[in-house]
Amino acid sequence: MESFVVGGAPAKIQYFGHSAFLSVGNFVCGSSLLNQNVLLSAAHCFEEIDGRTQIWVTAGNSNKYRGAVRYGTKVALHGSYDEDTVSNDIALLYVKKPFVMGQYIKRVILMKSPPKSRVANVAGWGLTDERKQLNTDWLQYTEQKLWSRNECVRVLHTIPLGSICGGAKFGNSYASAGDSGSALITDGYVQIGIVSFKKPEISRGLVVYTDVPFYYDWIKKTSQKLVCSY
Repeated sequence: MESFVVGGAPAKIQYFGHSAFLSVGNFVCGSSLLNQNVLLSAAHCFEEIDGRTQIWVTAGNSNKYRGAVRYGTKVALHGSYDEDTVSNDIALLYVKKPFVMGQYIKRVILMKSPPKSRVANVAGWGLTDERKQLNTDWLQYTEQKLWSRNECVRVLHTIPLGSICGGAKFGNSYASAGDSGSALITDGYVQIGIVSFKKPEISRGLVVYTDVPFYYDWIKKTSQKLVCSY
């Protein structure tokens, strides 16, 4: 499994204000802001956490070290998450001190039935060169062509229920290690996916995303529990 944007372009934070850099112990991931206190990410980003793991988030700047910093205090993984099949790869993170929304920090919109689209954007702070293991402190983005489930299965053979696929629309550009948990966005702010995993032995450019509309009810119910518990 590996999931920064290879071959991407620099991203202006005002267009990707939902993007938040996530540090979980020794691991890095992406995430998106649902509101001032709750962030959406991938469950596999939190596999190794325990009571001593420090989780911190930055948002509001294209440079991952220059944004507003918040600390995660509670994580909710999907109850049926399976690390072997990477199914139900979705999680929520609560930060006690709220982010202040504005020009550079914005939230995503979730919809049970989002507008149909064949293209979407993904932004992250992951690897920019997989062979040389190069990365950057600056947010990168790329446009992805959305594949149907049948098209995806024909290439990857199998993907978990509740997943969608996307590949580079132009050239050789795609999500990579460090981009896990980052948002797949259509129409500027509607989140339809979460970077989950790839099968690099089959294709480096085809990325499997957690299907956010599929988990709309779980997100709504679980985020309410997180907020109310505080």
